[in-house]
Amino acid sequence: MTCFVFNEWLLHDLFGENEVDAQKSAQDVLKKVVVKHDRIAFMLGTSWTKKTWDLMKKAKDDKTRSASKLLQAILYNPEITRIVHLKNAQPIPQPLADQIPPDDLYLFQTYFAANVDALITTDRKLLKTIDAIQDANVVIRLKQDFVKEYLGD
Repeated sequence: MTCFVFNEWLLHDLFGENEVDAQKSAQDVLKKVVVKHDRIAFMLGTSWTKKTWDLMKKAKDDKTRSASKLLQAILYNPEITRIVHLKNAQPIPQPLADQIPPDDLYLFQTYFAANVDALITTDRKLLKTIDAIQDANVVIRLKQDFVKEYLGD
């Protein structure tokens, strides 16, 4: 079982805010998480959770309602989802903490608190920053590479 933390691309893709194929791919990723008994971690009270609930409320067409139901089924399933509370977040180790943009801190707090195996992002700059830190102890993958590999298994 592998545990992932996804940045907000997953939500934007699921709710059809990006290219058409992205919505299907995001749903396929979530379905595969369920089939493989993998895990998703997120932190309550963050921009990710706020955006999740906002997007679920705005689901109007069949595709976005379907995406919303799939995401809800996963997020409310304790066998699939690891929920991190900010009070349980661990300090991010140095020198990593100094290099993380403030808007992304919660992703790394989630990563360490939930024993995540990989952070999946679309942020190339963040990837380069983390890859340049010796002993960062973070596996970070670009969405495009992850989706291709994960769905190709």
